[in-house]
Amino acid sequence: MNINEFNYKLPEHHIALKGKDPRDKSKLLVLIRNLSSFTLKKLSTLNFLYLKNKPIKIIFSKNNIKTYPFFYVLKEKSLWKYPGIILDEFLNLYLYLAKEDLIVLNNTKVLPARFKIPEKDNWEILLVSEEEKPYLKNGYIYAVWQIIGRPAKKLKPGKIFEISPEIEIKILKYLEEGKRLALIKVKTLENNPYFGFIKALFKYAQIPLPPYIKRDITQEDYERYQTIYAKEYGSVAAPTAGLHFTNRVFKLLDFKNIKRAFITLHVGLGTFRPIKVNNIKNHKMDYERYKVFPETYRMIVETKRKSKAVVAVGTTVTRCLESAFDENLQIKSLEGKTNLYIYPGYKFKVVDHLITNFHLPKSSLLLLVSAFAEKDLILTSYKIALENKFKFYSYGDCMLII
Repeated sequence: MNINEFNYKLPEHHIALKGKDPRDKSKLLVLIRNLSSFTLKKLSTLNFLYLKNKPIKIIFSKNNIKTYPFFYVLKEKSLWKYPGIILDEFLNLYLYLAKEDLIVLNNTKVLPARFKIPEKDNWEILLVSEEEKPYLKNGYIYAVWQIIGRPAKKLKPGKIFEISPEIEIKILKYLEEGKRLALIKVKTLENNPYFGFIKALFKYAQIPLPPYIKRDITQEDYERYQTIYAKEYGSVAAPTAGLHFTNRVFKLLDFKNIKRAFITLHVGLGTFRPIKVNNIKNHKMDYERYKVFPETYRMIVETKRKSKAVVAVGTTVTRCLESAFDENLQIKSLEGKTNLYIYPGYKFKVVDHLITNFHLPKSSLLLLVSAFAEKDLILTSYKIALENKFKFYSYGDCMLII
């Protein structure tokens, strides 16, 4: 397949420059891949189901839990106009999942990873992925990372960039795809090199918002560009499908006995790297570190045994689970690196439903969701999202594919 088949036009005003407040007020597009299998038995909270072009009425009123009842009628936002698609808001996610389904989330935490070079306009170094854990020696913390930067021609092996009197970055060697290997040296009084390194990043680096968010970074981004359940530092980009979750979303899911589990996959900048080849099969993904917790493994196996759905929150969770398990749901590795590249034709082993944001044209992320649903279904969904003023990309709205 040619990469140009996965192109679409996105007006710039549809790119979200900041997240919704509250988070769960993000718009949600529910894409039903097989409308004939979308039954009352599978989704017990639906009082009336839209099948064969009839209106849908959704009410949830058990045990006095207060939500927002709503009624779909034969208007613009209905399955009459969009067969197989429901337009909603993220707060109502629980309506479209069944009792004992399992939501899997990525608990990675975004690092401040963008260094501005002092006294150099538009010069910067951006951390890409960790090569060696930080270590302590003679009052200094040393960390080895893959980096990119600009101007790239200045990032020559042996060159040292002084960020401050306490921190410097030395370029060690060239790597592929414009990356470099670099040694970061931090003067410290800390005894723990991990926490000392994190502390230095927060003092001297900035949160790495994606390049399409064309505005200055604010203090709010340090909170808003993290999921509320972020725990393990290591990413240089957020697992954005998780940005919509709030405590009240979790309470609604808990009430319906929808379970949740966690993995860790540290997101690298490869997630934004454009596909530059015409034949999509020739693209190569960057490696990213992942970890599947033993309890998560147990819960996935139990969910599958009960014929319930594993719901991946984002492409990072999808790639992690599809890398970690084999066709027989046996774990291949609880921890490791993956460069799994998912594109149309891939057969999913673990993931049944997918929560994901709206992705860049001709990107590996768009190819992944086009593998999960048919390409034409995805592009049609994107068109409908634009018609209904959805926002796209990292801080944008999202979709649930079931």
